[in-house]
Amino acid sequence: MLHDDRPMHRLAAVWAAQRTVTGANREMLGSVWNPLIAEIESLAADSNDQRIQARATKCIHRVCTDMHAVQELHRQEINDMSGLSDSGARF
Repeated sequence: MLHDDRPMHRLAAVWAAQRTVTGANREMLGSVWNPLIAEIESLAADSNDQRIQARATKCIHRVCTDMHAVQELHRQEINDMSGLSDSGARF
């Protein structure tokens, strides 16, 4: 659907992709989601339809935000296991 000639289908595809590649779903997909993200990044950069470009940009932003949150959670878990918590050095 991301390559469909109909703009509303591409818009719907980006909407569906955002819900697929964010949160726990991304972890279930593993690295399979990388090509999908590349397609969405392309739509965010090059789409002729502003609605599609805006939705794709929001999707990429949400993916980045989710990934940052997961990284922070993992850092906190490592610090907690090391006994460093908020008062010591961070990884």
